[in-house]
Amino acid sequence: KGSINQRAVLQWRADKVEALYRDQDPDKLSAAPKA
Repeated sequence: KGSINQRAVLQWRADKVEALYRDQDPDKLSAAPKA
């Protein structure tokens, strides 16, 4: 149960980060850590 929940959180976080990256400039995009 815990691992599934953690995976869901990581997936949600990845989606959020990806959305944020789309709004960022290329400079910030390249500087941001890759998940």
